[in-house]
Amino acid sequence: MCKKIFSISNHFLLNSDDFISFQNEKDVNNILNSFEQIRYMVFGLATNSEFPFTGFPQSVSPAEVSIRKILPSQLPEVFKSLESGYEMTLDSEYAFVADRSEDKFTYVRNGNEIFLSGFSMKEADELKIHDFLLLERAFLALWNQRSAVILHASAVVVNCKAVLFSGMCGTGKSTISAALFKRGYDKLFDDRSVVSFDESGLPRVPPGIGKQLLTIEAASVLNLELSGCPKKDGKVFFHKIPKNTHSLPLGCIFFLSRENASAPSIEEIPAMEAIRLVYENFRSSSPMVRDMSKPSSPTRVVEMIRNIPCFAAKLPKDEFSPETVADKVEDLIAKYC
Repeated sequence: MCKKIFSISNHFLLNSDDFISFQNEKDVNNILNSFEQIRYMVFGLATNSEFPFTGFPQSVSPAEVSIRKILPSQLPEVFKSLESGYEMTLDSEYAFVADRSEDKFTYVRNGNEIFLSGFSMKEADELKIHDFLLLERAFLALWNQRSAVILHASAVVVNCKAVLFSGMCGTGKSTISAALFKRGYDKLFDDRSVVSFDESGLPRVPPGIGKQLLTIEAASVLNLELSGCPKKDGKVFFHKIPKNTHSLPLGCIFFLSRENASAPSIEEIPAMEAIRLVYENFRSSSPMVRDMSKPSSPTRVVEMIRNIPCFAAKLPKDEFSPETVADKVEDLIAKYC
């Protein structure tokens, strides 16, 4: 349903207490036309966008999120001094500057509005690395504003439930989830996962945008077909939009670590240990995940862990077989989830 827009001088009132300035008639037409465009399912939310999301599933549900273009001059004053690679969270607002020289940045507010600048998306298959960075960060910030828990974790779908692989950088999250992806399991998230809560307080995981970032070595071990995929700093970047379009129940969590061991071992852990590992995940994660974890109350974390099987997966510091670990994971999921 269209929001009514009231003209006040050279401003347009979108919400009762929100103003955005526009430079010319073209900007105004863009904002008006955006409300008539097709809605897409992005990050599990019905999204109305000025940008075409060809390749993403369409939605007939009322729009929960709007994505619109923004000019550098329209960024709120408090965020205008941000340098390239920096981000800022302020109450219900978030901004991230990917590249100041190209005016490539995102601004997110109120848990339902995303503004993008320098975003060149035409079709899903044409998403560039920087566009993924912008879009993913924008939706993670938006979910954070909706009181979701943001974890440093990969996520795949097994038996219609989301299975998370949480751990620090280099513990094998992407590699193991890619091994399961190769076996036909849908992949929801690669590095940072969202856990939201339904009306009953049960944890659910929405789909991401299919980003995959693997070391070239790991991709080679898994024998993944990655011809034509961009490579940078010893890693290969590819994506596949998740088949699932809506949030799925959280099935279980595997907490990964690298140990002095000759073979992988996986064992179930009690809830209190799982809660400790969640907070360890917050502390050791990237600044973005740390910042986004602050609003997550202890109650939310307990709700996420309660009645969910959790496992500690200790993997050798040296090389290990992703396929062997994937076998163990499949066996445990079949037994517990």
